[in-house]
Amino acid sequence: MAHFAEIDNNGVVKRILVVSNDLEHRGADFLANDLGLGGNWVQTSYNNNFRKQFAAEGYIYDSKNDVFIAPKPFESWILDANFEWQAPVSKPVGNEWVWEETILNWIKPLQIFTSWSGLENPVEPSIFMDTVSRSAGRYFNALLNAAYPTTYIKWGYTMPHNPESFIKTIGKFSLIVSTIRNPKDSIASSLLVFGATDDDSISKTIENTTQMLKAIKNNQDEITIFTFEQVTENAQEVLETINNKLQIKAINIDEKIIKDELAKTNQNDFYSTPVNNSDKLNKLKDILDKPQFVSLMAESKSIYDEIKGKL
Repeated sequence: MAHFAEIDNNGVVKRILVVSNDLEHRGADFLANDLGLGGNWVQTSYNNNFRKQFAAEGYIYDSKNDVFIAPKPFESWILDANFEWQAPVSKPVGNEWVWEETILNWIKPLQIFTSWSGLENPVEPSIFMDTVSRSAGRYFNALLNAAYPTTYIKWGYTMPHNPESFIKTIGKFSLIVSTIRNPKDSIASSLLVFGATDDDSISKTIENTTQMLKAIKNNQDEITIFTFEQVTENAQEVLETINNKLQIKAINIDEKIIKDELAKTNQNDFYSTPVNNSDKLNKLKDILDKPQFVSLMAESKSIYDEIKGKL
């Protein structure tokens, strides 16, 4: 059997069709005219015997060099003299490395715990993080993974924003980190994200934030804590602190790239991370000032102030 690739006007392979061996010498004419398919057809070798390699849908046919070229895997990669795509950074020895375009470097896929019951110590160095809801958790997680691609990083005990995170993981990681944010800001943001409007839902959101802050306060000596403002405005200083504690060096990263990537995943009209939707947030903050929420908010703010005062 002989294989022929249909090529569009831009040289892109649209599909591969097969003809019998006795028609191989006129396969392109057979497909275009005898079968009435039209189009431009170029033979491709299933065994990579000619035209560089076997074509597939999406490949590019370079008519000048008479080769099929695989699709460009990443924007930063360049085509070498052998028509192979090469990363701007040489791949380390070993098959476990994968390319991460956001940091323009190779990383090892992180090991994953199969169960949190009977948690074993992860490979050193390791970082565990959990945060008060809407305290730049997504951004902090992305920042850590970009800056420390070969370090085991886990977000949340069984789930993010879990008060048990700072009980079950003590002593099991090289470093435990968290972020805190003024409760009125984080709670208003949570209400905006999750659409909570009734008094019961609002009270529950405040209580969840308070429980998370209590867990952080009760284990503050074991946790490296950063404020929302530190993480979102002074990320390099945050990474330098982590470097010093772990005696490792973060990869140079572009914080804007991380923020842009997070923004692409944002499917609602609220901010991604960090955020800025002051009109809607201010209305929700006014709601939090209502009498039925005053005592709940005061408790949450008191714990936050106590934690921040020790930083």
